[in-house]
Amino acid sequence: EGPLQAESGFKQVKGRLKRLCGGPTKKPLHETWADLPLQSIDDTKIDHWITIQRGKSKWSDKTAKLWLNDIAQVLEHAKRRKWVVRNISRDVPKIEVRNEEIPEILADDVVEPLFAALPTHVRIVMGILLDTGLRLSELFRLVWADVDTKARQLTVRNREERTKSGKFRLVPLTSSAAATFDDLRSGSEWNLLE
Repeated sequence: EGPLQAESGFKQVKGRLKRLCGGPTKKPLHETWADLPLQSIDDTKIDHWITIQRGKSKWSDKTAKLWLNDIAQVLEHAKRRKWVVRNISRDVPKIEVRNEEIPEILADDVVEPLFAALPTHVRIVMGILLDTGLRLSELFRLVWADVDTKARQLTVRNREERTKSGKFRLVPLTSSAAATFDDLRSGSEWNLLE
């Protein structure tokens, strides 16, 4: 709720506006929104545009829902700034994400040869990501103070303190991930081998 979150919120809205409308040096992704006054946008225009794009660009339910969310967030910002009377996107029918085909999980006998082909440093990073479920950016923001291999947990902090949400979360470590971190902390020679 402080200035950092306000700045972050503004950057997100600005990013959404650029995606929708473009900018001085950037063409809009979709010409529809480039010269359209905010006050002229209504729920039927939004719904019609999404329907056309779904047919033309073969959008999945998830992609259509993301675009509707972008439009809703931009209009919500416009409402707070009193550029529009209300956020008309709230009247657009909700897009339900149907159960799309879930990819098949690779079996160990398929994963092992893939891992064997990777350079050692990539294998280590991929192993940690698979064992912990961390995002790559979260892994790269970790510092040694966040890694407790005795208690078998990682502390993933917010962006100001190295994570995304403003809070922290604890991530359990498997025995192999803990051993990997212990090996790295003790000065493993993997980086000297390649």
